[in-house]
Amino acid sequence: MTARELDVAGITGPVRTGYLVAGRLLEAKAKARGAAPVIRYLMPPHKRPYIELLFAFITYLDDIVDDPSHSVDVRLRRLGDLRAAFATAIDGDQPPISANSSRDERVNTELARSFVHLMRTWQLPLSEVGDFLDRQKNILSQNSYPTHEALEKEYLDAMWPPAKWANQVLEPNTAESDMLCRNATTSFQLIDFLLDLREDMELDRLYLPLEHLIDFGLDRESLERQLRRGPLSPQLRELIAFEAKRADDLLSSALDWPKTLHVTSRPFVEWDIAINRLKLAELRAGRLDDLIRRSVTSRPFKIKALSRTFFGIARALNAHRKLQLGVR
Repeated sequence: MTARELDVAGITGPVRTGYLVAGRLLEAKAKARGAAPVIRYLMPPHKRPYIELLFAFITYLDDIVDDPSHSVDVRLRRLGDLRAAFATAIDGDQPPISANSSRDERVNTELARSFVHLMRTWQLPLSEVGDFLDRQKNILSQNSYPTHEALEKEYLDAMWPPAKWANQVLEPNTAESDMLCRNATTSFQLIDFLLDLREDMELDRLYLPLEHLIDFGLDRESLERQLRRGPLSPQLRELIAFEAKRADDLLSSALDWPKTLHVTSRPFVEWDIAINRLKLAELRAGRLDDLIRRSVTSRPFKIKALSRTFFGIARALNAHRKLQLGVR
C-alpha cells in the first residue's frame, strides 16, 4: 500500500497509519509464502487500501485463531484484546499508543481504528464487527461439526460477514449480488477445506461434516491416520470427490457474480473464481496423495494460476484506464 493510493482513495488523517500497517502485514505474509503480492493490482488504486485492509484483518485474525504455538486460552485472550480495541475505536476515545505498548497492542489499535473508518466510509453496520469477533470464540473451541447444517450455522455463517463487507466495497449494482457473493465465497471455503485437510487436522480441526465421513465408511481416526501416513483409501477419495462436487455446484451457481459489480471490480472477482475452478480441476484430477506431503496443486496448476493472474491484472488496468477516459 502506498501513500499515493491512500491519497487517491481520499483517506486522510491518523487512520492512514492503520492502512499502512495493514499493507505491511499482507506484504510480510506474502513474503513468508514466497509469493509476490501482485493480486493487489487486480483492483483499481482507489479501492486497494480498503480491500487490502479487509484481507489484512482476516489474515491477522486467522493468525490469532490458528497459532499452534499458543494455547487456546492465550488465543482467546488475544482475540478478546482485539475485540476490546474495536470497541474503543468505535467509541472514538482512542488513547495514544505508548512506546511501551506491545506489538499486539499497536497492531490492534491501528487496525481497529482504520477498520472502523472503512466501515463508516462504506456505510456498513459497525455492530457486525463486534458480533463477528464474538463468534470467533466459538469457532476457536469447536474442532468438528456433526452435520452439514451445523457446519453452515456455526462456521460458514460466522465467517460470512467479511465477504459481505468486501462485496460492498466492490460496489454491487443488483440486489442479487450478495447472494451470488455468498455462494461463491462459500464454495471457496469448501475447496480450501479439502486443500487444507491435513494442515487443519494437525491443528485438531476438521471441516468435513462427520455425517459425511460416516456415509463413506470413515471416521475421524481413520481419516487422520491416512492423512498422516497414507495411502488414501478408495472411500476417502470418493469422499473428497463428493465434497469437491458440492463446491463445484455452488460455484457454478455464482458465475454471474462479477456481472453484478462495478466494472473496475470485475477482474478481481473473475480472477478469484478462475483460480478456484483451477483448484477444483486439480481435485478432480485425483492427485490426492500429495495431501499427505504438502498440497494437491501441481506444477501445471501453478503455471496456469500465474498466467491467469497476469491476464487479470492486464484486464484490471485496462478497465481502470477506460473508466478514467470515460469509455464504457
